[in-house]
Amino acid sequence: MRQNNGVSFTSSSLKIPLPSSNPSLSQTLASQLARTRHSAFQLIDSFRSRFNYVKGPPTRSTESTLSEFGIHSLIRSCPLLCSTSLSQTTQNHNIAKSPLLCAASLSLSPMGSTESTQAGLEVPQKGQSTTASRYDEERVLISEVLVRNKDGEELERKDLEMEALTALKACRANSALTVREVQEDVHRIIDSGYFSSCMPVAVDTRDGIRLVFQVEPNQEFHGLVCEGANVLPSKFLENAFRDGHDAGKVDLIMNVVERPSGGFSAGGGISSGITSGPLSGLIGSFAYSHRNLFGRNQKLNISLERGQIDSIFRINYTDPWIEGDDKRTSRTIIVQNSRTPGTLVHGNQHDNSSLSIGRVTAGVEFSRPIRPKWSGTAGLIFQHAGARDEKGNPIIKDFYGSPLTASGKPYDDMLLAKFESVYTGSGDQGSSMFAFNMEQGLPVMPEWLFFNRVNARARKGVEIGPTRLLLSLSGGHVVGNFSPHEAFAIGGTNSVRGYEEGAVGSGRSYVVGSSEVSFPLLGPLGGVIFADYGHDLWSGPNVPGDPAGARYKPGSGYGYGFGIRVDSPLGPLRLEYAFNDRQAKRFHFGVGHRS
Repeated sequence: MRQNNGVSFTSSSLKIPLPSSNPSLSQTLASQLARTRHSAFQLIDSFRSRFNYVKGPPTRSTESTLSEFGIHSLIRSCPLLCSTSLSQTTQNHNIAKSPLLCAASLSLSPMGSTESTQAGLEVPQKGQSTTASRYDEERVLISEVLVRNKDGEELERKDLEMEALTALKACRANSALTVREVQEDVHRIIDSGYFSSCMPVAVDTRDGIRLVFQVEPNQEFHGLVCEGANVLPSKFLENAFRDGHDAGKVDLIMNVVERPSGGFSAGGGISSGITSGPLSGLIGSFAYSHRNLFGRNQKLNISLERGQIDSIFRINYTDPWIEGDDKRTSRTIIVQNSRTPGTLVHGNQHDNSSLSIGRVTAGVEFSRPIRPKWSGTAGLIFQHAGARDEKGNPIIKDFYGSPLTASGKPYDDMLLAKFESVYTGSGDQGSSMFAFNMEQGLPVMPEWLFFNRVNARARKGVEIGPTRLLLSLSGGHVVGNFSPHEAFAIGGTNSVRGYEEGAVGSGRSYVVGSSEVSFPLLGPLGGVIFADYGHDLWSGPNVPGDPAGARYKPGSGYGYGFGIRVDSPLGPLRLEYAFNDRQAKRFHFGVGHRS
């Protein structure tokens, strides 16, 4: 398949309106009711003549029956209903004494609409003896059922007329109908997909009441416009037009414009795990990416990030939609070689030199949407990890004699089965979010680690006037034989502010809670007041070698403070000043939102 970035299907664009309960629909239907008011008065005269001629002057029982038969009272029975436009004339004193009802027009109207009231709809008042359920059961004899356009004329396309008639279930000639049944058939006509609007109109004739469905067909499909997509899978088109459209009658014209799909980029950032100096956390990055590999919207990213301590080399290949899969499953293959600070758990060495954790990782992950706002990821990842000193030499113990690997060898090997499920609200940073992650070590080889680690995060944002309250909670637990440097570290910019990175504690379990109140200041500048708390749930001594206890980490602590946020082209910039429960003060600087 040839590359076709920037696909632009051009002919006539298409909009298919759906039935809605918005105010514009109510106003449109109300205006249609107003236009039928004149015909309502004429029908009243017709009914008056008919009743006077056939039955003579109305008796008290006749008046009661007609009053209970008032179709307008059906408005109480449902929030969106097919109601009758009713009028009463006082030109003749005999007629004034008998509330003759005229089924002039039926229309869809939302409950309580002021426009509907002005158009002549009468809502039964509290205290009437006839109930809504009684009205639902009353029926009107229909002599004829027709389908016409909005002007009352025959449709140009007979096939559309047959589609509308086929959609009807209750409305048939010589049948007695309730208003609810008419309403349901109106919905069936709309749901057929061929019509954008449908208005039932009752017309009194010599042979009886004629029910006319005035419909407005959707625009004919002449073409498709698709902008901003690299590749539109053929199966997506087939599914979109499988029902209700004749694929043999669609003319699809594609103007394919190739655009650059690959390029180089460079950038920088700050590592939150570096605490030894103001510039030690600076990192630079260089990357090459291709957004339409093989002309199938597949993506290849090769990146290098380098700092004084941190370094990550990553190759990432993603197929966003596996061919032949109808669940929109994506596949990602990852190969990565990284070096990250080991000071979060084990601190610096005796000569104040730092140690780092080297990892070589390779694996594959599959992701797909599970349900609206929920996504799931499953994968299999192999990891080869160990500790090194500043010169790059492997080490197995830290300065306090605590082991740095679970196996006692310079490196630990593990095969991880990964599962993750994520819920996102609106997608904004302040919206609700929940994420659950589980990793299971599979001992395929005897020396491979066997453990289970779970981690969960939740976030909830609440608007309070111009301010926003953001609450977050995270926690985790690990069981089995795991590397000590993989313990949960507590404290720092993205954990408990007021402490250095990992200074609160490190354990097999942890819980961290945070609350923030943010508010706008001036332009892109905003302010924030925050409070954090973290605890290792007394699990620090259960980490092999007890690295937290050897460094007298408290295991729990809280911090609070204030800061400013700047919405910059590089992303949100965070500058915060925090106090902790040990009367220490600390500045925190970060790029991006808190994780």
